[in-house]
Amino acid sequence: MGNARKTDARFGQQSAVARTTVSLYPSSMRTLARLTVSAVLAFSASLMVAALFLPVYGIFEGGSHNCLTGGIGECTSMILMSALIYGPLFSLICTPISTPVFMVILAGRN
Repeated sequence: MGNARKTDARFGQQSAVARTTVSLYPSSMRTLARLTVSAVLAFSASLMVAALFLPVYGIFEGGSHNCLTGGIGECTSMILMSALIYGPLFSLICTPISTPVFMVILAGRN
C-alpha cells in the first residue's frame, strides 16, 4: 500500500510538471511570433526612413537636389538613390533599436 502512494505521488508530480510545460509552450511561441513580426516591422520602417531621408533633407537644405523645384520625377529618383545609399546604415542602426519598441507596442495590444 505504501508503494502505491509513492507511485501516485510521483505520477501527480509528473503530471503537474507536464501541465506547466504545456502551458508555457503557447506563451513562448507567442513571444517568438511577436519578436519576428517586430523585427520585420523595424526593418521595413528603417528602409522607409532611409528612402525618405534625401528628399526630406533636400527640402530643408535647399540645395541642388530639392524635391520642390525638381518635380516628382526627381523626387522618385532621389528616393531610390537614398534607399540604396542610406538603407544599410539605417537598417543596421534602427532595426535593433526599434524592434523592442515594436514588441512593446504589440504586447500592449493584448
